Amino acid sequence: MKYSPKIKPFISIFIPASILDEVPDPKQKAIKIGMIGRAAAIFRVEEIVIYPDKIGKNYEEKSEYIENMLRYLETPQYLRKRLFKLSKEFRYVGLLPPLATPHHPLKKKFDELRNGEIREGFVVKTLKGKALVDVGTEKLLPVVLKNTKISKGERVTIKIIKKNKRTLGVPVSKNEINIYWGFKITTAKEPLGTFFKKFHYDLVIATSRYGKLITDIYESIISDLARVDTVALLFGSPREGLHEILKRESKKLSDIADYIVNMIPGQGVRTVRTEEAIYASLTIINFLQFLCFKK
Repeated sequence: MKYSPKIKPFISIFIPASILDEVPDPKQKAIKIGMIGRAAAIFRVEEIVIYPDKIGKNYEEKSEYIENMLRYLETPQYLRKRLFKLSKEFRYVGLLPPLATPHHPLKKKFDELRNGEIREGFVVKTLKGKALVDVGTEKLLPVVLKNTKISKGERVTIKIIKKNKRTLGVPVSKNEINIYWGFKITTAKEPLGTFFKKFHYDLVIATSRYGKLITDIYESIISDLARVDTVALLFGSPREGLHEILKRESKKLSDIADYIVNMIPGQGVRTVRTEEAIYASLTIINFLQFLCFKK
């Protein structure tokens, strides 16, 4: 299968720690997280940021649970047993859907590895100038280390090199990979208002049913998408919208957002669930991104 190349701007989605509050059943929690992870992968989201919409130890634990489940989902299947210990919170990871992204290849034999192929790996052993890495085959891959340091137990990204009938690997930076390579997960330690004082995104789009209709401002958003490198797309919680969440910090949503947008004009239900809003919003942003290329 030929995968599409990376496109800019890179998208980060912001989801609240309370996103699972109205889902008491742990099986349904796993399914909901799986839906969010799949949406991120489908639309090539680069980062999922979990932010505390309320303060307290309870919300720190909720953030940690969501982060751990998303990390498990993002990790290639052949590395999960090496990177995650069995625990109660992973009871229902079998309900998580496969991502089927380029960095989640199907199992392969060592001799079938292709020259130039990129794979995620786990460092099993380090030696002087080289390492032995599990890349999901029946044999460990010898990896040549020149100016790169890697440690035992570390997850690494490896490029396959076929040379003189030998199969080797070299570490590569994810910045060197020109196709979508999954998302990273960030847990914000501070609420949204404080977070955006410390961290910069070129364009911040907040979703709200009280925002301007996407049909009225899409041309302006297309123009901005064409000139920026990073976009933050913000979502509220099951019980509160972004306006209410920012109000607790004595801030207005307009203090941090360049656009406040109603992505689902004329919605036919009383409330749209956060995961549903994520799919709807990313569909629209993806469409607008590709319109940028045609201009």
